[in-house]
Amino acid sequence: MTPKETSTKTAIRSFVRELQALVSADDSTTYTSGFLVAGLRRCLAAHGASLWIATKQGFLRRQQPRLVRNDGHPASYGFARDVIAASESIVRREFSDNDAYLHLGVPISRKTDILGVIEIAQRDVRDEHIQCGYLRFVTQMAEVAIPLAAKLRNG
Repeated sequence: MTPKETSTKTAIRSFVRELQALVSADDSTTYTSGFLVAGLRRCLAAHGASLWIATKQGFLRRQQPRLVRNDGHPASYGFARDVIAASESIVRREFSDNDAYLHLGVPISRKTDILGVIEIAQRDVRDEHIQCGYLRFVTQMAEVAIPLAAKLRNG
């Protein structure tokens, strides 16, 4: 393993541990949700990330509107709704201004109740193994974020 790979793994492990601690503590949900979104963006070297919270009335609100894609395109309400409608993760190749990117959406679920969606705009990667790795990591973080999403939903 190269020094860069070792450093990256260490940074990701540190992010996961700190996120778990923040979610377990009764800290600020605003800080914790910002930490989650910024950390996912950094760990995945993604164009952007958003955290959507499903309201009890069936609507979505974006918890972290300032942390969206670097190219200025906003996070997609419609994509987040698609994830909720499918009740499962979605990986989709999208195009924007002659630029392709990978769009990942993972539901944050407690039993059959979808509390929210993590949306990632990732650089265009066609290798299915790499896509699966991204999806696996975001799914793990969605599991960690269940208590956070529940707090945000319940206000």
